[in-house]
Amino acid sequence: WIPNPPGKILLISQPYSMITVHHLEKSQSFRIVWLLEELGMEYELKVYQRQPDTMLAPPEYKKLSPLGTSPTIVDGDTTLCESNAIIDYIMDLTTTTTTAESSSSTDLRPDASSPN
Repeated sequence: WIPNPPGKILLISQPYSMITVHHLEKSQSFRIVWLLEELGMEYELKVYQRQPDTMLAPPEYKKLSPLGTSPTIVDGDTTLCESNAIIDYIMDLTTTTTTAESSSSTDLRPDASSPN
């Protein structure tokens, strides 16, 4: 869960087309839906049922993710099929800004040079 820091407002800093989340039932793609909901970003959700005999992804899902892994998102010409990569991608679209008179801007992601 990524709350807005006190005194900060979340802004979408990068243009994006409507993100489509391809959700395979009984998978970790709910994490991506949760993140998009928390950030207040618009998205389209496409739900796929697993094959009942094998519990594998159906053929139409494998057209997006050949290994049948979930989650998968599509944003314009970009398709990503791994939770951490998707979260990084979405977080790169966002920034926060202070509500005070200062115009400083901060990223929701931790500083890579920070020891923590």
